[in-house]
Amino acid sequence: EWHSKHHDLHQSVAEAITQNRRAALCAALLRLSSHSWEQLLTAIVQLSYEGDVRVGVAEDPKKVLNIVNAQRQALASIYTPIASAVGVETGASGKLLFDDSPQGRQKLFKELPAEFQQRVQKAARGQPWMDEEALSASLRSTVRQASLQQSVKGLLSAGASRGLRYALEKVAKRLK
Repeated sequence: EWHSKHHDLHQSVAEAITQNRRAALCAALLRLSSHSWEQLLTAIVQLSYEGDVRVGVAEDPKKVLNIVNAQRQALASIYTPIASAVGVETGASGKLLFDDSPQGRQKLFKELPAEFQQRVQKAARGQPWMDEEALSASLRSTVRQASLQQSVKGLLSAGASRGLRYALEKVAKRLK
């Protein structure tokens, strides 16, 4: 019985990761200004840091590019099959080809979590899948909220002095 529950949990986690990656890819596609794999991978990684309160204070401003450069092959192996599944192809010149029409963007938008879709719809002026500013603002807000919670939990669990020391080390590292 334990093995069965463990297997079910493992499967649930794997499915959640796949859904999250698919949503991240679709959100990044909705925000792309350039249709290259490099830009797509950068946009996907950027989702985790845009709006993060720690980035402006303590994180390396080049962190996203450093991650993409160091993990390009791993990211491509993760996102290539997902991109293919949502209709993204790579053209002969290496340019990404996908349906960027309002209908295509609506299809990508529907891949995002329902609660997030509602947040974007409230902020949007018109069709939410066409309103990049509403999408970006909603993403920043989501990441900001999570990063604030993580920062507070980190300070509480590590203790105030240890947490403060860690934060100061991060700031010093950034200023080097």
